[in-house]
Amino acid sequence: MRKKSVIGLILILTGIAWIINLTGFIHVDWSKAIKTLWPLILIAIGVSMVAGRYKLVTTVVWILTFAIFIGFGIYQKDENNHEFKKERADHREYVDIKKTPAEDEIAFDSITEEGKLIIDLDTVKINVEGADNSLLAKLNTNIPNLEQQLATGKQAVLKYITQDYEKGNIVSSFDLQINQTIPWEIDTTLSVVDGRLNLSKIPANKLNLKLGVGDLELIVGKQQEHTVINIQAGATDLDIYIPEDVGLMVKSGKLLTKLSFHNINMTNQDNVYVSENYDKANQKVEMHIQSAVSTIEIFAE
Repeated sequence: MRKKSVIGLILILTGIAWIINLTGFIHVDWSKAIKTLWPLILIAIGVSMVAGRYKLVTTVVWILTFAIFIGFGIYQKDENNHEFKKERADHREYVDIKKTPAEDEIAFDSITEEGKLIIDLDTVKINVEGADNSLLAKLNTNIPNLEQQLATGKQAVLKYITQDYEKGNIVSSFDLQINQTIPWEIDTTLSVVDGRLNLSKIPANKLNLKLGVGDLELIVGKQQEHTVINIQAGATDLDIYIPEDVGLMVKSGKLLTKLSFHNINMTNQDNVYVSENYDKANQKVEMHIQSAVSTIEIFAE
């Protein structure tokens, strides 16, 4: 492919990226994607030079490179620099909470009726599961300078944030256990992830997943009647497990994502998938998926 053609293709893709950023149709952290994945640009240029007159190969390589950049940056980071606020029981009044170093164990307060967990991490191997009922949370991690924000009361709010640090060759691990006697709302923002969210024994009413790249396993239990799961994924392999008799609805807005169902009879109309037992099921799971180049598989078992 001639040099002018390559430059023209790059300009077109750059224009598309600019429009995406202006419209807000997809939330993409371009600075993070470019800072992390810039070597892909060198690879794409190299392939273009080697491919020579094979225009199709060069075009496909640049489109895939662009899609990977979108995939990596598609999640929108929470505003870490803002004051953390705890929502009171009436969901209208707020108080500011200071940041503290993360604690290994947090005792459970008997007046707590519900919990909200917020996890905002970069590259991490993660595991979340149920904890002993005497604890609100138990943490085991090797992430230095991990900050914790905690508010207690009828609604307990727990947030973990990483600050910039020298990672070296050590894989960051984050192993968290949370109380399984109260309902939870869980928000996770993970840029590069490997691990599991095991909510099989945790009543999770709402789960917001913002994922960049990696592999994640999500297990949904039968502890709640209705669960809403919002997924924004870049280039992630995501395996989701739900109980066999659960009614499932999936609303999907995806680019090059592969979405598949196993042991579930689903009907599809305008990218809305509904299981045959949805109306009669005692427990329902509702998923909203926005994804770029991920592979998402949903299993009923």
